[in-house]
Amino acid sequence: MNINSSRYQDSCGFSDDDNDAAPEKRSRQWVGILIALGLSVLFFFLVFYGPRQTVLNAFLYNCTLRIIFGLAVLRIARKLYGRLVPEILSSRENGPALITGAGAVLYTLYHLFCVFALLSAPGASFSGLTSELIFIDLFLLQITTGFYEELCYRLLVCEGYFHGPRTLRRKLLYALISFGIFGALHLCTSLSFATFLYTGAVGFAFAVIYLNTRNIVIPMFLHFILDVFIHLQNYVPADGTLFITSDTCLTIMVLLMIFISLVMLIRPVRLSRKE
Repeated sequence: MNINSSRYQDSCGFSDDDNDAAPEKRSRQWVGILIALGLSVLFFFLVFYGPRQTVLNAFLYNCTLRIIFGLAVLRIARKLYGRLVPEILSSRENGPALITGAGAVLYTLYHLFCVFALLSAPGASFSGLTSELIFIDLFLLQITTGFYEELCYRLLVCEGYFHGPRTLRRKLLYALISFGIFGALHLCTSLSFATFLYTGAVGFAFAVIYLNTRNIVIPMFLHFILDVFIHLQNYVPADGTLFITSDTCLTIMVLLMIFISLVMLIRPVRLSRKE
């Protein structure tokens, strides 16, 4: 089979009819990445100069920004790619998306085990976790983060793949771009190269889900749950004697997530529909 043919279909069942697309269609392959970068700069500017009177005010402001920017991405996707909100936020292919995201699911469960491990220490309990913080920090902020960041860094960054030759090389390239941008996003706030690698790996795993299934709902859900478990650990006193919460164990889990995601990228789960 000639993968350069305009009749080529990738192993997910997505037809490739854009190899000989007009220049304006070819521009769709990359313009989403540029828009995502522009939105990131604007978002950080608004966060940096936002209200800081109280922690709760800052949380609510950040949640509002994420909702506004997420809605903006949905509108951009309609104008740029002709994709409507019901189509983008469809729950179709949730099963294949979960299977494809096995690495991300495993990594999310790992952080849940970290929370249980920290709480199992004698006298350990949640510290400073008020009812307001449970709702705003652990629920509202994290669910809006998953909503905005997956739309921006998976939909905008990776959608261009579907508007050009759907080869394995291009699919890997888009996943790596998602890795780099998502890692750099968190590097700006932590100034830690380890954070760049760990968060970039998460971005890579979520990108593989989208590139294989075009499902954004499962990455949003996993992003939300993962962030909740990670932030919960901030409210439990650290225990340096636990292997499960050590940097070594974290690195092992990140590498395992990348390996599983690479396997899924190369040998994707067959979908129930064709586009």
